[in-house]
Amino acid sequence: MQPSVVWKRGQPLVELSAQTLKAQQFAIKRVADVIAQRWDSSSSRRCLVAVAAVIKLDSPGPVLFRQRRTGLGGRPFMILKFRTMADGADALRPALTHLSARTTPAFSRCPTTPASREWPLAAAVGG
Repeated sequence: MQPSVVWKRGQPLVELSAQTLKAQQFAIKRVADVIAQRWDSSSSRRCLVAVAAVIKLDSPGPVLFRQRRTGLGGRPFMILKFRTMADGADALRPALTHLSARTTPAFSRCPTTPASREWPLAAAVGG
């Protein structure tokens, strides 16, 4: 947007006008945008593949963790994220809630007991 002062009916007004590109300028901008997006996408992809490889090498089990969450209006949805806990940690949760630092129903991965170094749910990477 480019502001400019214009006079209408004797009153100064600030007018915002979008810069217009000529066809050649628009084509150059589009090519630059596509190249930047592809470079950024490939960089992100490499980073995500590296994280997945570290998780896979660290412990057995799937790289991605699927979890049911509650969204807007109470509607449930599924979320996929990198696994940061041991495979099957969800099944162990009821037996380990007494180690949780929280007293609310929310579950915490950070126990306050001296045995926190032996916390069975955390994976070595990300836990």
